[in-house]
Amino acid sequence: MQPSSDSSNADLVLGWLSRLSKHFGTELSEDQLEIFVKALGKSSNYQLSTAFDRCLNECQYMPRLKDVHERMPEQRERRTSAAFVSAEPPILEVLRPIARRLYSGYDGLDAMNPEDAKVIRQITGQALREYWREKGLRR
Repeated sequence: MQPSSDSSNADLVLGWLSRLSKHFGTELSEDQLEIFVKALGKSSNYQLSTAFDRCLNECQYMPRLKDVHERMPEQRERRTSAAFVSAEPPILEVLRPIARRLYSGYDGLDAMNPEDAKVIRQITGQALREYWREKGLRR
């Protein structure tokens, strides 16, 4: 598949923002629209569609850029080959609930803040060890 072009990304982002703003009854300024378009410009159509669809179904308010990034899949394209199909969900989807259980302030952390990023790495490491313990792979 060809990577998404900047203009098709912009059209996709603007289309989703229009739907979300109607759904949540909010108006976005030109500056806000520009921030979203520029920040999401390198994302694939699959990542954008998945993230915005999750925002539509999970958010209780008009999502901010952080909300979109949190719901964006890591893989750039949908995996369709049988070799990639797994009964297990992606590891981050498994670890996030464990991390939330281990640290009640997990959702308030900002990965762009260096201090918070360090805490996120530590909590994720603890969550991974807990996951291994639950699977019987570690004592």
